[in-house]
Amino acid sequence: MKKVLSVACALCMTTAMLTGCGSSNNAGTAATGEAQNSAAASTTTEQASTATDAGTTAGSDTLIALITMDSLDQHWVTLNEGAQKAAAELGVTVQFMAPNTKDDAQQIECVNNAVSAGAQAIIVAANGPDAISSALREASDAGVKLIYVDSPANVSAEATFSTDNNAAGKTAGEEMKKALADAAKSQSIAENYITQGVVGIFGCNEGSTTGAGNAIKASGKDNVIGVGFDKSDAILGLIDDGYLLCTMAQNPDVMGYEGVKAAVKAINGESLGGAVTDTGVSVLTKQQ
Repeated sequence: MKKVLSVACALCMTTAMLTGCGSSNNAGTAATGEAQNSAAASTTTEQASTATDAGTTAGSDTLIALITMDSLDQHWVTLNEGAQKAAAELGVTVQFMAPNTKDDAQQIECVNNAVSAGAQAIIVAANGPDAISSALREASDAGVKLIYVDSPANVSAEATFSTDNNAAGKTAGEEMKKALADAAKSQSIAENYITQGVVGIFGCNEGSTTGAGNAIKASGKDNVIGVGFDKSDAILGLIDDGYLLCTMAQNPDVMGYEGVKAAVKAINGESLGGAVTDTGVSVLTKQQ
């Protein structure tokens, strides 16, 4: 009996820093998350108007620290681009203070440095729920406003902007299921399943998605369905070349943009109530 398996995150490979955010040969075909409709789909004019309204008190002397898991992954580079866009519109300073590699001690040091530098708010993608909680709690006690992007810690914050991973994972599974159903119609394809019986591979982040695509490419098989998570030039290239079916692209630029807006509102004394906003995903497939 042939087995239909999904192997998640088993092929994570080390990737170098990538530049660029897209390719004209790829198309976003589906979106999840109501917040994406209101945030990601907003026009530049509407964003600028909202930003102006938020910045009635904060000014050029307002320092906001942006601390992500690392500074090299394209996901974080894009998030910073969104943050800097909002900073320019609001007239505040956002300092990107992320470590070069994912390291709890370095991220804690970044938090402490941000407080020492006089940051009035810290926008952070925490390495884990507990890893840097003590440092964040101390920052909060010192009056620094906390905003989470992508991944929160176990410390109360003004607001959070992240992807609903459950919804995104469901979308990824549905895309793979549709492709596998089509492949199963052919007995000859079913008989050519790779030795281990694996016909579907899901990469749960940028590195594992690239690894999955490269593994499918190296196998020489054309009946293995690869679905990924996150977006990079390498991933888009693997989709264009037919080694990956699609990828779930998050919206880190929206996280960064909305995170800065929320930070300024919090600095200005507005209560955000700890709201959690799903910034959504888009399914990127090969341009037909």
